[in-house]
Amino acid sequence: MILIQATTAETVISSWPMLLAIGVLSAYLILHGVCAKFRRRERTVSDVRSKGKSNRNGPSATSIFRFEPRQQGAFTLVEIMIVVVIIGLLAAMAIPAFNKVRQTSQDKAIVNNLREITSAAQQYMMQEGAAIVTLDNIVGKDLHFSGLSSIADETYDFTILTNTTRLTTTINGRVISYDF
Repeated sequence: MILIQATTAETVISSWPMLLAIGVLSAYLILHGVCAKFRRRERTVSDVRSKGKSNRNGPSATSIFRFEPRQQGAFTLVEIMIVVVIIGLLAAMAIPAFNKVRQTSQDKAIVNNLREITSAAQQYMMQEGAAIVTLDNIVGKDLHFSGLSSIADETYDFTILTNTTRLTTTINGRVISYDF
């Protein structure tokens, strides 16, 4: 039995690719002008008169402004800032999710080490008829368990008795246990 509990953070981890895709799509739409396709441009008085739309007092307020598609290929500062904000929001969501995945994978690797130590200790007890097993008895070349690599600065220093049913180690303040 493994004592690592599933949390709601794992649902965020599984949904972050969808959030990233939405952010990339939003950035694409903003940068290519779909959201701000039409820009307000003031026409000159000569443009208005040439089309016969002027009156005695000059061009009317409704005839001076019109909406035209953007002709330039440059991005405005507002569009660039919106993209930066979207990327910042996505990073703010993705970095904690990445750290959670990293922590979970470290915990699973440590539980696997504890499981292998337990298996080697039980095999040693059955073959040698011993009631007490230390790591020196089972870890090393030509022994039951060839090598033990540290995942995240955890320590494996315990004695296993015949009535031991749980191995526990600590990593960064988290206690990880393996019941057998």
